[in-house]
Amino acid sequence: MAIKDTLIEIRERNGLTQAEMADRLFVTRQAVSRWECGDTQPGVDALKLIATTFNVPIEKLLDMPLQAVCQSCGMPLADASLLGTEADGSPSEHHC
Repeated sequence: MAIKDTLIEIRERNGLTQAEMADRLFVTRQAVSRWECGDTQPGVDALKLIATTFNVPIEKLLDMPLQAVCQSCGMPLADASLLGTEADGSPSEHHC
């Protein structure tokens, strides 16, 4: 899904007008309108703010597949062979 469609979905799911969403993101209503029309896209800082404000994974905003990452170093854990083990020897779901 394109960023513009995701932004519309987020705004509507939260029951916000473009002006209300703009207030929460410290931008103008026109900026939100341009994002939703696809004329422009939010910058990196705006994307981070959208993700945290509306509790949306940044991968969803960027239309990337959700991928597990190591909680220690941030390395993508795309393959089960990259997973480490816990102290008791059991497989770790969150660390390489």
